[in-house]
Amino acid sequence: NIHKRGGMDEAAYEKFLEHSKTTHPIGRVGMPEEVAELIFYLASEKASWITGATYEIDGGRAQTCAR
Repeated sequence: NIHKRGGMDEAAYEKFLEHSKTTHPIGRVGMPEEVAELIFYLASEKASWITGATYEIDGGRAQTCAR
């Protein structure tokens, strides 16, 4: 809801979602739950050996030339 809370109306948001099908390699925007899963993992004991890492949670968009 960050876009809507920032003032984007429903029509503009739907247009953004449609455009994201071509700008995101996986063909859609991410869901909050997908970000939460990484946060949950990094906060767990399973990730205790991970330090100083940067994770891009963007469906591969950083690897492309954003349109």
